Amino acid sequence: MKKKKKKQDDSKPVKKAPPKIPANVKKMWKIISSNECNSLETIIESWEGDDLEAACNTQDPADGNTALHKAAIAAKPEMVTQILTAGGDPCVKNHLLQTPYAASPHHDTRVAFRLFQAQYPEKYNYSQIPGPLTPELLQQEKEKKAQQKRAKRQRDKEKRAKRQRDKEKQAEKIKTNKFLQLTDAEKVKLDEPRCFLCGTHLPKQPFEYDKYKFCSIRCLQNHRNLRPLHMSA
Repeated sequence: MKKKKKKQDDSKPVKKAPPKIPANVKKMWKIISSNECNSLETIIESWEGDDLEAACNTQDPADGNTALHKAAIAAKPEMVTQILTAGGDPCVKNHLLQTPYAASPHHDTRVAFRLFQAQYPEKYNYSQIPGPLTPELLQQEKEKKAQQKRAKRQRDKEKRAKRQRDKEKQAEKIKTNKFLQLTDAEKVKLDEPRCFLCGTHLPKQPFEYDKYKFCSIRCLQNHRNLRPLHMSA
């Protein structure tokens, strides 16, 4: 007898429907993600007890972000504090395995997490957050950063001044070399306030003999000694 062929199972795996998000949760997410700086107090007051905590920790099926993630990403530190107070867990990770703190690139928003940690050290597991921060420590950090910025500006200013001095020295060196290549007659005609021997700038009362001017007696004497070798007009 021929064996009967088993019928092929053409049934496809049933896709799980995405979890239904309550309307109030969607409304909360919308307020958080909007450009307006609205408070969550009104909508938070509509929940009670465990319902509020569950709402705060409901994850968006699209990216796994909770209300706390959304507030952190939107750079809304006041909302971050409100959600933490209401029960939003800072340890929940989204689809990118980021906690709300890690998902936020904004300094002030991250500070809100640390300030809350200092105020309520036992409320959550804060292992993913650097450490508690009190207002006093925050002020000290601000002053320290301000000092660092001032020091950096001063260093940059000194560097610019040094570059300018070096540039001026180089330009002066070029002018001096050009001056020294002239004959005495050309120097007299140019009437440049420079020493005829070394090319440096003359003092207010230069040392002179004949038509020649010098910055010091030594240059004057040396020029007299060398002049017969450089007589050119």
